[in-house]
Amino acid sequence: MTAARRQGVFRIGAIAERFAIHPQTLRLYEREGLLRPSRTDGNTRLYSDEDLTELETILALTRDLGVNLAGVEIVLNMRKKMERMQKEVNEFMVYVKRELQKGLGARDQSRLSEYLDDLREIERRIERSAQTRATDLAVPAAPIGVPDAFEDHVGLMFDLLAVAYQADITRVFTFMMARDLHNRTYPQIGVDEPHHGLSHHQNKADKIARFARINAYHVSLFGKFLDKLKATPDGDGSVLDHSVILYGSGMGNANVHSHIALPYLVAGTGAGAIQGGRHIKARTHDPNALLAIESLPAVVNNKLIQDIKTQIFNGEGPFTERPADAERGGPNRNRVRSACQEL
Repeated sequence: MTAARRQGVFRIGAIAERFAIHPQTLRLYEREGLLRPSRTDGNTRLYSDEDLTELETILALTRDLGVNLAGVEIVLNMRKKMERMQKEVNEFMVYVKRELQKGLGARDQSRLSEYLDDLREIERRIERSAQTRATDLAVPAAPIGVPDAFEDHVGLMFDLLAVAYQADITRVFTFMMARDLHNRTYPQIGVDEPHHGLSHHQNKADKIARFARINAYHVSLFGKFLDKLKATPDGDGSVLDHSVILYGSGMGNANVHSHIALPYLVAGTGAGAIQGGRHIKARTHDPNALLAIESLPAVVNNKLIQDIKTQIFNGEGPFTERPADAERGGPNRNRVRSACQEL
């Protein structure tokens, strides 16, 4: 017979000394219902390991974050409710998996298992991140649950988006990987200077090289997301086959804040509506909105789109093959704005 591990119990004096807290404060927490130590026959308080974990949370909230006792009570109650909800969700997932698999073939059962496994893995990563951040509540710059490492945070967000697409929870998303004017450094790729500072590289080769390294790093993280979509079956193809993902930047030349010649990448074919495998150089002053208009047939089938393209391009679009140095004036911006409003 295996003996159960004996849980530790501690008296109020030992707890007060260990956490540098007055015994009267511990009694106050008990009166407020925040702590519920057990009692001996002689009415001596005994604090369990669970009580100590609860006390650590209370002290982090009150000492480090300045939360009053009413707020602490709300936080603790919410956490308990979330734990109960998580337990119910786990039980429901087991039930759903069991019921769904009854009428599925082997292939569909495998796909269902992969999807549920992906969901659970994301949940575990969020839980681990929350536990890690909860031990560092003295620095509340980031909300509890956000991973410390940039790559972990971006990867988690991309995985959530992949699952959302796979389950058809949403068909549209936007995700900003890096905000303007931020000064994040990337020591993990050997770049210790702030991103924004390097974007103003003054045309110096060494700064341009480090700036390019950051951009390549961002694109590599985006590439992992595309690989995930490509490896996820969807109908007669993959999720990537049936999607249109636009990746880009608001700066063509960040050194001088130029919005001309913005770099864009369009991934996926929209179920065959977009031809891939091409590098296209648009005319210098083609408005960026034209790329979105050109991509719309992959999303909707509307004669209005072709009418707009005819009005703007005289039948041509930014994806139309033509000499890069063609001497043609950019389309009238007012016509572009008017045409887009019709959508």
